[in-house]
Amino acid sequence: MRVLKWIIDRVHNRIGARETPAGLAPRLQDLELEGIDVSKKNLLKLFEVNREEWGAEVDEIKNFLLPYRGHLPPDLWEEYNSMEREIKAQK
Repeated sequence: MRVLKWIIDRVHNRIGARETPAGLAPRLQDLELEGIDVSKKNLLKLFEVNREEWGAEVDEIKNFLLPYRGHLPPDLWEEYNSMEREIKAQK
């Protein structure tokens, strides 16, 4: 529910987000964290974008989407290609 609240608040421009190579992610200050017994360090790790791990993930996403290529909106492919470039770009 906490992530859904963040998504709804983002759609209505009530809170921000941080840009990552994989797209927008919540900032800790924008999540309702009351009642969560997890350290700030572990929460930061949870939202970390590891380029190596995501590199494998974008390859799997592409393999999943390719059979539907002719039926998917061009905007979806643009978004995928942008994410792939960001993930696979050298730091």
